[in-house]
Amino acid sequence: MFKPMNNGYQTEFRVNVKDGDGGKNFKKWFEEYRESSKITYRIKTTKPIKDGKINVFKTFYRCQHNTLPRSSTTDARNSSRNTCCPALMDITVKKLKLPGKRCRVKTVDHHLPAFPMVVRIQHQHNHLIESADTLKFRDVSDATIEVFKNLFSKGHSPSSALNTHKLDLHLRHGADYIYEAADRAKCPSLAFCHVLYKKIFEKAYGATSGEKMLHNLDAAIASYNEEKGEICAKIGETNGKLAIALCTPLMKRVHQKHEYSGELVFIDASGGMDRYDCRIVMLLTHSSAGGLPLGCLITTSESRECVTLALNLFKDIVPEDAFCGNGPKGPLVFLTDDSESERQSLHAAYPESTLILCVFQLLLAMWRYL
Repeated sequence: MFKPMNNGYQTEFRVNVKDGDGGKNFKKWFEEYRESSKITYRIKTTKPIKDGKINVFKTFYRCQHNTLPRSSTTDARNSSRNTCCPALMDITVKKLKLPGKRCRVKTVDHHLPAFPMVVRIQHQHNHLIESADTLKFRDVSDATIEVFKNLFSKGHSPSSALNTHKLDLHLRHGADYIYEAADRAKCPSLAFCHVLYKKIFEKAYGATSGEKMLHNLDAAIASYNEEKGEICAKIGETNGKLAIALCTPLMKRVHQKHEYSGELVFIDASGGMDRYDCRIVMLLTHSSAGGLPLGCLITTSESRECVTLALNLFKDIVPEDAFCGNGPKGPLVFLTDDSESERQSLHAAYPESTLILCVFQLLLAMWRYL
């Protein structure tokens, strides 16, 4: 059925889509229709199905440019999507008659069982459908979201992922790029990329701040220790500053089996590793194959109290015969950076060890002096 109307038309047609398979067939058809028509519909009302003798699904939709509830203040803004669009659509999925059962319905639907879904569309949009002002409000498509998830998994930030995606669209569409970039379904905004990135990051690694982050860290460390069957990591807090000590089974074997671990340990500290500017301190010893790891410290501050806490946690998790049998005495010599807080913390944790500066630090200080 097709009926012309002012500024549009009204139509009704049947579709070979059944309600089986958990509604996946309907969702697939609905998404394909929205993509081909470039019209985004929102649910207006749903009709409850009491006994399901006639219909198994019935929902009424409105155009997304008819927002509810309406606000005069919001509608006055240039960025408002509300145009009070009168366009409507309703979808009904009729129940299929089971074989061998009589139908008591007075009117027989001759379209069953081939076409059980009825679609009625009142196409009377009061806005342009394919203009940039309309396309910028479309939902980001699943295919586009998968593209960004793939870019995030390769190490892209939200901004670099968006720039890479725009470059790819430009290369694929050439002169038509401006039309593709105006469609939010294919080219989302930077704000959406940040929201998606945060959602994926929190799902994979937990919260990035607050009590929930501390809880997730405790849970991750407990899970790691349980997996290894021994205490390999500990976390502590002092005055709002976090410290984590790590000594993996491999590091423990280096402590116990490598004799040079009791003679010389050099410390390599690096900063700016993440958004919180955490410090990562590696403890290594020398060998014919190069540096061998003895432990790892992660601190949120370079203060003496935080580094001292990390070293005390490290002493709790290393084996009793650490540093090739020296145990809590530590190695004979620590080779350190030119960091006063680091050297003071080492002296407090291992008072019997000798602290010497790395030659590189001496040369760097001399170069600065010159």
